Amino acid sequence: MTKCPTCKEPATLRINLKLFCSIDCAVSWSKLQADKSKAKKQKEFNAETRQRKQKLKTNAEWKSEAQALFNKMRRLEELLWFKERGIEPFCISCQLPLGNDQWCCGHFKTRKARPDLAFDKNNTFLQHNHRCNQQLSGDIEGYKIGLAFRFGEAKAREIIEYCETEKKTPKRSSDDWQQMKKEFSAEIRRLQRLIEIQK
Repeated sequence: MTKCPTCKEPATLRINLKLFCSIDCAVSWSKLQADKSKAKKQKEFNAETRQRKQKLKTNAEWKSEAQALFNKMRRLEELLWFKERGIEPFCISCQLPLGNDQWCCGHFKTRKARPDLAFDKNNTFLQHNHRCNQQLSGDIEGYKIGLAFRFGEAKAREIIEYCETEKKTPKRSSDDWQQMKKEFSAEIRRLQRLIEIQK
């Protein structure tokens, strides 16, 4: 016997080529189908809107979005580095723990001055956002001390020399930025899982 699509009771009432057990169930089913259709259309509209917005984005906007994801990824990489060693995270510039600040991805060489190093891990370490990064403009002298404190004199010199050497800034298209965003996002999810597992 055919069952009512709404309540699964035996269906004997035929409405618009479909069997129901009652008018009430037919009305409920009809409303549900209308809601599903409306939700599908809204989803399609949202997808089309996103696609139109993406086509209108400038290369600078794509780069900015990729940079934000890179910075988040680096913060997580740094936090995992400390966690794996059982060390409380500390700022590269002042060597102090978080306190009442926020962590950021501190660039040794600024992105504006050295765009070639904007996405370079050797140029980015965990830093206090408000105090060291913003108020002290990165506190570069403290940053150098922090590199030596964390990695030793030889490795610190190597990192500084690397960052002092000018490199060619790659030219990237919107497709390149989108690919980088995908890669950074995937790595962020992986790092978040690792950090969560180690809690």
